[in-house]
Amino acid sequence: MIAALDAAVDPVGLTGLYLLAIVPVAIGWGFLLAGIVAVASFLTFAFFFAPPVHSFRVDDSEAVAALVISLVTAYVVSELARRASERAREAQLRADQAERAGQEVHVLADEQAAVRRVATLVARGGPTGEVLEAVTREVGLQCGADLARMERFEPGETVTAVAAWSQTGEAHLAVGTRFALAGASIAAQVRKSGRPARVDSFVGASGPIAREAQAVGIQSSVGCPIVVGGRTWGVIAASTTRETPFPLDTESRIADFTELAATAIANADARDELRRVADEQAALRRVATLVAAAAPPQAVFAAVAEEVGQLLSAGATGLSRLDSDDMSTRP
Repeated sequence: MIAALDAAVDPVGLTGLYLLAIVPVAIGWGFLLAGIVAVASFLTFAFFFAPPVHSFRVDDSEAVAALVISLVTAYVVSELARRASERAREAQLRADQAERAGQEVHVLADEQAAVRRVATLVARGGPTGEVLEAVTREVGLQCGADLARMERFEPGETVTAVAAWSQTGEAHLAVGTRFALAGASIAAQVRKSGRPARVDSFVGASGPIAREAQAVGIQSSVGCPIVVGGRTWGVIAASTTRETPFPLDTESRIADFTELAATAIANADARDELRRVADEQAALRRVATLVAAAAPPQAVFAAVAEEVGQLLSAGATGLSRLDSDDMSTRP
């Protein structure tokens, strides 16, 4: 273009055409590279078009003015492009932050709604089994798990599964089964430490719970203890069949639900204790009524044996009298 216009246009005016190269470079790559392009353009024009045909020289004031204009243009354009780029990045960052905040608010709202649902069941005094199943289901849903299970610690280093949940309904964890706390499992770690625990992989692990995990395709699990009356009553664990492990905040999300489960269990224990005391008092009144009515001793003894057997859920109950010759007689 410069060569075609060289015969009809002032040489200094032709240098403005190099702005067509300088401006895009300034926008895309900044002032440093645009400044290099401006100087290169100036020298190129001076070498190929100015001497000896024209009087345009490198040391001319017009030539210097053209170079300065090119450099200033490169700087201004690059600075404007930089600021525009920064504003765009800041706007995108704010948009990303707002999106993350919205997602966090949504997750928190879902979690609080789940907690309220379970808390409502607890407050209504719903059946303990129903509450424990609801807690297990909500833990699985809120953690994005594929499976979840609640287990109660038993004597002899064993646990019994009391509730379970599955995302798809295709793979199930056993309920009502007692497992030994041997090998790799969330229950074994919680039983030992009393703290939240993780198992990142069941590959090559031994033990009955680990074998069950391998059978249903569980990759990793995370769980928290359920503490009732100051003792570790059991554990609830969420599991995934995906290779991606649970996020680091999963334990804290489970904790609220374990507290609700503990409340439900404590309420159930309190109801059982009240029922037991009421049954004892009723049994005492029945026997006392017989005594007050001067019933025959045999009738009183039979009533005592029967009431004790019912209170203790015994298979058989006997009443014996100690004789003076160190012998006992069943009256």
